[in-house]
Order: sequence, then structure tokens, then C-alpha cells
Amino acid sequence: MIRKPEIVALYRRLHSWVGILAGLFLFIGFYAGTLTQFEEPLRGWAMHHDGLPAPVEFNRLAELRDKALVEFPEAKSGFSLNFEPNSSDPSSMNWVLQRSRDHGPGLTVYAGLDQEGHVFVKERVQPQGPRFINMLHQRIGLPLNRAWGRPVMGIVAFLYAAALISGVVVMLPSVARAMFTMRLGQGARRAWFDLHTLLGVFSLPFHIMIAVTALGFAFVEPLGMAERALFIPASGGGAHGPQGQGPQAFQGFQGEQGQQGMREREGQGREHARGNREVRMAGNQTLLTPEELVLRLKHQAPQFRPTAIDYMPNKQGYRVMVVGPDATTVTRTARGGMVPVDPYTGHITSMKDLPYKQSDAFLAATAVGGFHFGRFGGWVGHITMALMSAVGCFLFYSGNALWLASRRRKDRAAGYLTDRLGTKILSILSSGVMFGCMAGVSAVLVAMLIMPNAEYYAVCEAVFYAVFFVCLAIAGVMGGERSIPWLMRIVAFITILVPVIDVWRYSHNEHYEYFGLSLDVTALLFSLWLVQVSYGRGATRLVRDPARGLKEA
Repeated sequence: MIRKPEIVALYRRLHSWVGILAGLFLFIGFYAGTLTQFEEPLRGWAMHHDGLPAPVEFNRLAELRDKALVEFPEAKSGFSLNFEPNSSDPSSMNWVLQRSRDHGPGLTVYAGLDQEGHVFVKERVQPQGPRFINMLHQRIGLPLNRAWGRPVMGIVAFLYAAALISGVVVMLPSVARAMFTMRLGQGARRAWFDLHTLLGVFSLPFHIMIAVTALGFAFVEPLGMAERALFIPASGGGAHGPQGQGPQAFQGFQGEQGQQGMREREGQGREHARGNREVRMAGNQTLLTPEELVLRLKHQAPQFRPTAIDYMPNKQGYRVMVVGPDATTVTRTARGGMVPVDPYTGHITSMKDLPYKQSDAFLAATAVGGFHFGRFGGWVGHITMALMSAVGCFLFYSGNALWLASRRRKDRAAGYLTDRLGTKILSILSSGVMFGCMAGVSAVLVAMLIMPNAEYYAVCEAVFYAVFFVCLAIAGVMGGERSIPWLMRIVAFITILVPVIDVWRYSHNEHYEYFGLSLDVTALLFSLWLVQVSYGRGATRLVRDPARGLKEA
């Protein structure tokens, strides 16, 4: 019979080893996930807006749409109208010429009207760096495709969940006795242990949610297949039936990626729709103007505030998805809630993605992706999730540092004067991977501002992995422990280039936006803090050397 102390010891070993194995991957996922919370603003921040068509008045959107469809038949394959253009969608009308499910939209045409009322267009590649950071987050730093990336992510998410459960079993009794105890006078390792435990306990609901939703993302396709086989009748309704019985609820896991994949699959059979359709006619039906469409939508959903309309071709002409933000509830996409509307009658065809009108099943599926990506509460939700992700990064870094400090102490007690091979390898990986990830992400941000062709996904990917492997090589040559202050300075140097270049850029031809200002201030403060820690003495060494940090304090 296994006694309670033996059970606790078993779970302690499980927590340590599972945490070590998954911690490096999870650090990359969480660090990249911090910026993924702001993917759309990042895309607008990196985009060059010079020369793009100016927005047109709302009452002229129909004129712009009709003229653009006549002069540019390629727009008939799908386009968007924006009521409230912003930095990431700067013009009133656009259509994408190149799109990848993983890389996101590429070459895009932005359209507007000049002073004479003629259509004015400009082609530009949308920055794909934010999309790369998102995929880095989703695939935990591994350069894998979708077929391999998601299962691997699912395995790491399972290990993550196991580490959470074992950590609760091990630490809950001691935490209950001394919830807010910070033993700063008993050595750096003890202080790190207390802080690691305290932050882990208070952020436990967040981590459980992330682990569960990550498992959902990883296995969404088999879950969707099982749902269709078990719960959706073979003769069951169209894709946008009036009761919202269309695409399966599990597509809420994927948000915009799921919709993009659907569009790609539909696109295989819609080539006949390009270039041979009348501008405003489908059979004997005429497209409603955006004003008429919004007015009719308001009668059916008064609480919904539309900001954009996406037009997608089908056999009958077009189908329309109206998009609008709602900070009071969780939404399926970063752009907000969505409602499919008949573009010829203005009638809502499905309530499944309309805020406050969803069924319980679709709301649950929406919540999975919505909470994971901070799609609730507007900016408050995104900032909250970003801060919690940063706390998660500290937990993984401190967990590895505690394990290494403990292993070195045992090695010295056993008579070893230097680190054993396993300790050396993990030390190199911990320093190189974690600081390499930080330096690589900062390098991608810098590249998006100054590097030629850095708007392309492949360029951002090459920049990240080049910097990442350089940092890993430095850790390998110098040793994990000795390389930490130097890697901190490398991260600080690359990161501080972001505000420096950004200020120079805006001083020449742009105006500051709140997001850009916030990003620059955060990067500046983070860089200065890293420099202080890398050169610090006493308590500041706690961050990079838990075995000796407070001994010099």
C-alpha cells in the first residue's frame, strides 16, 4: 500500500520532470502568445500606410463597391467593406489576391474614390510578421506544418495539464498553511520557490483554461468529425439555416482560421464565379446598399453594431458576413461578433455567432477560442491575458531555474565539482531557448520596420530562427549559467531598437497611435530592466542565478 508521503513524492517527481520537458516549449508558446493578443494592432503598426486610398463616407460605399466590381473583376472572388477604417484595415474597401491558411492574407488591393469619383486602388502586402508570431505561439516554436504541429501541441498541452495537476497535489497543503509567506531571508532558492508557488496557485484557473483550450485547438478536427457523425443528421439543414444549425460548433475553436479554411475549401469549386457575374445582379436580385443592409439588420438585432461587411461569392451570387465588435461578451473572432445576412433581402440567416443570440453549444465553443485569445472585454481582456501569459513565462523560467539549482546542489553534495552532462544540457537549453525566443521575437518586430520584404512570413520566420539559433549557440559555447547575462544584453539591445526605430519612423512620415506608443514604452522599460539585471549585484542576481543571488545581497 502506498502511503501519503510516497504519493506526494511521486507527484513531486512528476511535476518536476513533466514541467522540465514541457517548460521550454511552453515558454515559447506563452511568450509569443503575449504578443498574439495584439495581432491585429501589430499588423496595423507594422503596415506602411503611405499612398493608400483614403476612407470614403458611409453613404458612398455602395458607389465604391459597384464601380470597383466593374473595373476590377478579380474583386468578385471576395471583398470587404469597412465602415470604420483603422490602422490594420486602412481603406473602405479591400480584397485579397494572395492568401494562405497558415500565413494569413498577403497581397491585398485597397480601394477608394478620388476627388472626381473614380476608383483609386493600391496594392500592398499585409505584414505577416504578427501572423508568424501567432503560429509560433500555436506550434510552440517548432517549424512544423499544420498536420504535425497540432498533434505535437496537443501532446505538450497534455503534459502541461499533468504538471498542473501534480503541482496542485504537491503544493496545496503547504500553500494552505502559508499562503503569502515569502522567505527572503532563507536564500534565493527558497524565495524563488515561494514566488513560483504563489504565482502558480493564483494563476491556476488561467493555466487550466489554457491547457484545456489548447487541447481543444490541437484536436478540433477529429472532434468536429465526431460531432458531425454523432449529432448532425445526414439530411440536416444548410450551412446557414435559420436556426443556426450550420457549421459545427467546434469550428468556434478555430475562429478566423477555421473560416479561412472553409473559404479555401469552398474556393476549389467557385472558379466559375470569377469574372463572369454581373456587378449588382445575381439572377433577378440586386445587392442591397450597405446603408439598406445595416438598417434592416438593426431592426432584427438592435444591440449589434456593425463595422464591416465581408462579401463571399456562392452559386446564388453573394453571401455576406457582417462583423461588429462587442466588448461586453466573448466573441468568436478578433474583429468581434459575426452574423450572416442575405445581401438581397437583409434577413439574418443564422444566429450562431451573433452576441447574446447564440445557443449554449455555440456559446461554449466560442468561449473556448474567445477566452484563450482574450476576445472579451475589449482591450481589458487582451491586456489581462497578455499579463497572465507573462506570468506564465516567469513560472516556466523559474521552474527550470529551481530544478537546475536543486540538481547542482545535489551534485556538489555527491562530490561533483562541475555540472554533470544532463545538468549542462538542460542549462544550455533553458538559457538558449528562452532568451533566444525573446531575442527572436524582438528581431521580428525590428525586421518588420526596416528590413526589405519583411512583410512576408518566410522572411520573418528566417529572422526569428537565425537569431534563435545564434543565442542557442552562444549558450552552448559559454555554458548555460555563464551565458545568461550576455543573452540578457542581446535581448535588451535588439528590443530597444523597436522604440528607437519606431520614433524615427513616426518623426518622418507617420503619426503616433496609442498602441505604437504603448509598445514602444513597454519595449524600452523591458530593455532597461534586462540591462540592470544583467549587470546587477545582490538581489537583482536572483533573476539569473537563484543558487547564489541573495547571498551577495
